[in-house]
Formats: sequence, structure tokens, C-alpha cells
Amino acid sequence: MVYFGGVEAGGTTFVCSISEDSPSNIIETESFDTTIPEETLGKIKEWFVEKGLKIVSLGIACFGPIDLSPSSPTFGFITTACPKVEWRVSHPFIHSFIHSFLIIFL
Repeated sequence: MVYFGGVEAGGTTFVCSISEDSPSNIIETESFDTTIPEETLGKIKEWFVEKGLKIVSLGIACFGPIDLSPSSPTFGFITTACPKVEWRVSHPFIHSFIHSFLIIFL
């Protein structure tokens, strides 16, 4: 079996999902309140790790905007245009997933 992960990062709630064999075959979901980056992202990491599955791909949809330029010093950060002050350029959002799950950013 092949497992896919999904994270929909909303301003109020983060929704995580796991799919089996196809991204559209969602087998489990969980929601977490959007609080401060360390708390929210910590809960997401813990949830995925507790499942004990090898996630081969992770799709992320996020409030933002996020700096997606790999040559930028703020690559992967939510930019200063974000209304959620505690998330603005203070936390390496994309890097949290890359480092936690050894995901390659394409």
C-alpha cells in the first residue's frame, strides 16, 4: 500500500488527511485549531508520526502568501502580507514539513 498525506492550513483550523493507494481515497482525517506555529505544527507532526505510515507524498494548501522562491532567504516562510502576525516570516512553514518528514520540495 502507498500512503499520501494532506494538510489544509486554514486561518482557523488545520485539516490533515491520509489517503491510501490514491490521493482521492482518504482513509482518515483530523482537525487542529490554528494557534501559534510551534503548537499547531507540533500537533500535525505528532498526528502523522503516530500513524506509523510511510507517507510518500504530502500536499499542502495554506493561507499566506508563502514565499516559494528557492533562492529567497525567506523561502518557505509565510510573508508579511499574512494577517496572522505570529505566522509572518517568523516560522519556516514549508521547512517544518521538509525536515519533519524528509520531504523533497519540488
